[in-house]
Parts: sequence; C-alpha cells; structure tokens
Amino acid sequence: MSVLSDDNSPYTHYEAIERRCRGIIRHLVLSVTAGAVAGTIGTLIHVSGIRQVELAYDPYAYFALAVLVGRTAAGLGWAALSATLAALAPLIPALAGIGLAGHARDALGGDPDSLNILLLVLVGFGLAGYAARGAGLGADVAAGAIAGVLLADVGGRALPGLPGAVPGFLPWPALAVTLLLLGLVLALRRRLRSRLCALAVAAVIAGGCLLALGVAG
Repeated sequence: MSVLSDDNSPYTHYEAIERRCRGIIRHLVLSVTAGAVAGTIGTLIHVSGIRQVELAYDPYAYFALAVLVGRTAAGLGWAALSATLAALAPLIPALAGIGLAGHARDALGGDPDSLNILLLVLVGFGLAGYAARGAGLGADVAAGAIAGVLLADVGGRALPGLPGAVPGFLPWPALAVTLLLLGLVLALRRRLRSRLCALAVAAVIAGGCLLALGVAG
C-alpha cells in the first residue's frame, strides 16, 4: 500500500494536525470578529438611544457570545483564549466611538474596575461553556450555572426594592433576556433529562442569589 494512502502514515497524521491547527486559527479569528460585530451593534444601539433594547442587549449578548465561543473551542485552553478575544474585541468599536454619547466611558460595565471584573467573568463564562459541551452531570451543572447566574442578574435588575434594580428593565427587557437564557439552556443540553437537570440547577442558583440580595438589601 502506498505511504500516501495509508491511514496510519506520517503524512496522514501531519495532515490531521494541520487541519486541527487551521480550525483553531479560524475559530480564534471568528471569535475576534464576532466580538467586534457584537460591540459595534452595542455601540449603535447605545448611540441610537433605544433604552429598552440596550437593557436587553448589554451585557447579555456578550455573555451569550462568550459561552458560544467557549463551547465551540478545541480545548479548555483555547476556550479561555477565545473567550478572552471575544470579550476584548467589543472594546474596539467602543474606543472608536469616543465622544459618541459617552459610550466609550460606560460600555460593557461602566468604570474601569467594573470593566476589568466583567472581562474576567466573561472569560469564566467561556470556560463554563466549554464544560457544558460534554456528557454527564458535570456538563448539566455547568449549563445550569451559566443560566442561573444570569437569571439572578435579570432578577436583581427587574425586581423593585433590590439594590441593583434598573428602571425600565421590567417587563420587556427582562422577559426577552429570560427567554434567551431558557433557549440557551435548551441549546447547550440536548437530552430532556439533561435539560431538566440544568434548569433545576439554574433555579437553585438564581433563587439563592436573589434571596441573598434581598437579605443584603
């Protein structure tokens, strides 16, 4: 049999490595591109002054993007790198929009300290997205944790009387984000049992966080 046609040949092995490397590079480029596009859309929404759309978009679209690029990464380390690129890329249009309705100052989290924390959290969500791609209880918990933390944030913004309540977030932005998060759980976990487990974890985490916020408030 020819060396070039042997499935166990060095040529076939190197060809597989090359395909994998090309796939990783494409994924990284797409992560940056998607982040820049998401940031551009966020900047345009902010400048246009459509308050309710902005409340539903920022920052939840960026969290969803971080989960997506993490889930589709080739490995845990690549998930961290892809999520980092996707988290930093929206700053490009934000910096380009300096002077446009103050977007460069309050994009993605407000003051610099909050922005730094948010970038780290986005990377964490990318890693959680990678963890949620596998089979078993661990992946179900990861998917549920993603939704639970974000649902807690939605509740904290929507419920009057809580410290982080945002005027205008209830009802439509809160409803839109909640539906998006439920759809995200369904997309991350394909089996009915896994979905129910993830939703249960999300409910426990969201309920616990909201209870803690209520007690602290």
